[in-house]
Amino acid sequence: MDSKTLVSHVMTPSPRTINIDQPLSVARKLMLEHNCRHLPVMDGSALVGIISDRDIGIATEVLKGTADDILVRSVFVEQPFTVTSSTPLHEVLREMVTLHIGSALVVDKGKLVGIFTSMDGCSAFAEFLRNA
Repeated sequence: MDSKTLVSHVMTPSPRTINIDQPLSVARKLMLEHNCRHLPVMDGSALVGIISDRDIGIATEVLKGTADDILVRSVFVEQPFTVTSSTPLHEVLREMVTLHIGSALVVDKGKLVGIFTSMDGCSAFAEFLRNA
């Protein structure tokens, strides 16, 4: 890992997604099954946002509903932070820190190709330290 490392080198390719009209219970189940904390939100084939496990927890507490009663469309974050696969990793990390966010969606030519999360960053840094 160096200043030339691109986000594509360390992202999770082809991430699991959730449809905007699914209940939060389905999003939570997908996150548990696939050991992830963020899901890109799709409306048909269009990327429209992202939802995190934290968003789900807050929504069920604040809205006083169950995860079966609340739809992703009521909770997800619109206009998520996106980068291209050729974005240098250090730029992605700097922006995530500045924005206080835990993930970046990787989009090339309008198509979701990956996700980069803080856990991907920790994993890349651990590998860097191991090889240093």
